[in-house]
Amino acid sequence: GSIALDPVPLCSGAPFSGTVTLRAGASRRLQEIRAEVRVKIEATVSGGLDETITAWSGSLPVTDLGGERSLTLSGTLSGQALPTIELPHGRTSTTFHVILATAWAPDPHLVRDVAIATTLEL
Repeated sequence: GSIALDPVPLCSGAPFSGTVTLRAGASRRLQEIRAEVRVKIEATVSGGLDETITAWSGSLPVTDLGGERSLTLSGTLSGQALPTIELPHGRTSTTFHVILATAWAPDPHLVRDVAIATTLEL
């Protein structure tokens, strides 16, 4: 599958849209398809802690998946201040996840790295 987002980078508090293209070899029944923007913060020192913030989440209205399918999504990223810095003792990373929720089986994930900006004015 593939994930296309607009604008790039995503901006705190701003709307975005995207297209998720999924290709399934065989037809499969899903509980749901979820999409999430996750920001992972971790201390890189010995015994350091980590935390994952979900900055946005939504679901796509699909329960049957077969062949190739393109789905559109849109949303507004959380306006909260998100950590985006890389230091010698800590780092952050932001990813866009598409989760194919499957009953009684591991949920396949499609993941794309993304960047978050505080403004779209350059």
